[in-house]
Amino acid sequence: MTGGAPPLDDVSRAAAGVGTALLGVGASSYRVERAVQRVAAALGCDRVTTLVTLRTIVVTVERDGRTATESAHAAALHVDATRLDALERLVRRLPAGTTPAALTREVATTVQRGPLYPPLLVAAAVGVACAGFAGLSGGGPIEMGAAFLGAAIGQAARATALRRHVNPFLVVALAAAIASGTYLAVVTLLESVEVADTRNEAGFVSAVLFLVPGFPLVTGTLDLLRNNVEAGLSRLTYASTVLMM
Repeated sequence: MTGGAPPLDDVSRAAAGVGTALLGVGASSYRVERAVQRVAAALGCDRVTTLVTLRTIVVTVERDGRTATESAHAAALHVDATRLDALERLVRRLPAGTTPAALTREVATTVQRGPLYPPLLVAAAVGVACAGFAGLSGGGPIEMGAAFLGAAIGQAARATALRRHVNPFLVVALAAAIASGTYLAVVTLLESVEVADTRNEAGFVSAVLFLVPGFPLVTGTLDLLRNNVEAGLSRLTYASTVLMM
């Protein structure tokens, strides 16, 4: 340890913890690498190298010719823009004299923070968005209403299953079945009592629109454009598997 700087092992562990937290909430590899570099610089390192994949990060920090390496693995993958923004603001505003232990505690507090909105409100918002897409796709009030119910119930089921740590690909398949099944049940019921005589394509597709992995598709493409082939291909493969499910 030089000039009161923290031990390199602690620095590499804290930097890898920040990177893992960002990976877990959907950050692209570039944003992860940039955050790790800021952490290492704030904690007195001369140089840092990172290797980032879909769920794993390897960080090597260097100071005065000595190095330390830490690898970490994200336990789960999901998109949480609120936590992503909070983690990036935390890294950008690291106060002078921050210690690795203090940073690790702040990261843990941010990651464990409760959701910004209650699950029922999120499900309702998802339903409104999918209903709006059904309307933009040429659907009428019946399709929009059925798409709203299908998407809202499907999102509620997905959130419940994810909280119980069900396999994420199985969750997507179940949510798609519930959302599309609900849509078809509503439309079929209305047609059976001659309330509606409608085509189902616009609403049927819209009812499962919330399952399209837009964030991984975008971040995977950005990773490829920044020549991080490992992270880009793994993200795009993950997104393609979700679409297949």
